Amino acid sequence: MPALKNLFLKAVLLIALLPFVPQESIGQNLRANLMFAPFYSPSDGSYLETYLTLDGASLKIKKNSEGQYQASVQITMVFRQDSIIRAINKYMLSSPVFNDTTKREAFIDYQRILLKPGNYDFEIAINDVAKPDKVFKSNQPIEITYDKGQVALSGIQLLESFSKAEIEGPNTRSGYNMVPKSSGYYGPSRERIKFYAEVYNSDTILGANSRYLLSWYLQPYESGTKLGKYTYYRTVTTAPVNVLLNEIDIKSLPSGNYLLAIETKDKEGKLIAYTSTMIQRYNPVGDSIQASTLTNATTLDFAKSFQNIDTLRYFVSSLRPIATTTEKYYIDNGYKTASIENLQNFFSGFWYNRSESDPAGAWFIYLSQVKKVNRLFGKPNRPGFDTDMGRVYLQYGAPDAIVDRPFDASDSQMSSGYNSGDIYSQGRGLVPYQIWQYYVLKNQRNRKFVFYSPHLSTAEYELLHSDAVGEHYNSNWQSKLYRIQLENLDSNDGTNRFNGTSGKYYNDPF
Repeated sequence: MPALKNLFLKAVLLIALLPFVPQESIGQNLRANLMFAPFYSPSDGSYLETYLTLDGASLKIKKNSEGQYQASVQITMVFRQDSIIRAINKYMLSSPVFNDTTKREAFIDYQRILLKPGNYDFEIAINDVAKPDKVFKSNQPIEITYDKGQVALSGIQLLESFSKAEIEGPNTRSGYNMVPKSSGYYGPSRERIKFYAEVYNSDTILGANSRYLLSWYLQPYESGTKLGKYTYYRTVTTAPVNVLLNEIDIKSLPSGNYLLAIETKDKEGKLIAYTSTMIQRYNPVGDSIQASTLTNATTLDFAKSFQNIDTLRYFVSSLRPIATTTEKYYIDNGYKTASIENLQNFFSGFWYNRSESDPAGAWFIYLSQVKKVNRLFGKPNRPGFDTDMGRVYLQYGAPDAIVDRPFDASDSQMSSGYNSGDIYSQGRGLVPYQIWQYYVLKNQRNRKFVFYSPHLSTAEYELLHSDAVGEHYNSNWQSKLYRIQLENLDSNDGTNRFNGTSGKYYNDPF
């Protein structure tokens, strides 16, 4: 890895991409995709790479000083940690010159930002200079993890392509030229996932010239079960940096949310490092194959014991919190009209895919949790597994810590951290809310869920915000807790936006 000469390095590539899809579009007019991955450089320390693709057709072009058509975009990246801004990167980005104004390709902006290990709130603002009144802003949580005392994995860089490098350039790594992919979405025309990652410190931790197991695989995000067909591994000799540059054939992978995961194990089989990134797949061909297997699985004896079709339908619907995308489609659209044999087949396949050795035991363990969330969160006309709290509980387990604030309604509590008499102290209290904290969550650390009751009732809470991967992230969650909604509660001046009473409990629940 070459040394990072400056705090921010960038490169712009003109690339041909598939048409942008709604899931990837941001803002009403500007269309862009953003991904990022943390890495480590022995000479400079840990850093974050960002890959931002802008759709040239969504930008307004003007003639530059040389009479050529070009677009200009102002990018602002802010990295906050607790109450402190740790890094800001503000720059003007010019598109490639467009000779044909009717054919404006997408282009990638590639950045490297030095960041010390820790958790950050990453805010990006994108402004088409020709449309100064329209600025898109987005916030995402990021975690930089590197410990020289452990075997460590970089993030996973998804790639459009890679090829052997004839000449080294800004996107050259390990002897290959790589074109980053700025989206985890893989549509029907995408047949392979290409990716790059690095393993650090294996020589110092495991010993020089030792061997360890490096594996990579896909797993449904909801269940976390490794997909055997998409699991690969090789033994590796330890080194200061080991490189993984590879690809996975996904022609038959059904639609759904997946994790592309990489892990390392020592010679005793002990897990020593893990990382993952989210993949979204849309594949009608794979879905048709999967659909036939869902309802044509061999019916297991324990499923045959369910002879009441209404009871079996209820059991099938209770599986939704942990179901894959294809399974959710069946649950949402097919189970109400399916025959009892069809339901038994689906139920058998569902649990066999999660526990080949004891599918019945896995079901009864899950059923005990369903009964628990029904007691905790159920309503007379709605089972607990169908609520936001019930879904989170079943998908991730019981939280390690809970802050329950059903009656934070006084002006003194509500106005904590703000000047007396301003708009914040006139909000007349907060709606009921809870904050759930998970110390470890699917190999993520210290993840939180904020639930609230916007109708001032503690009967049912809705999910408002979470910093867990794949969950709804709302950087303005505190403003939603006020009975009178405030548009500008979250400041952008570098102060801690998670302040007041709710911020105190969010930052430190004890």
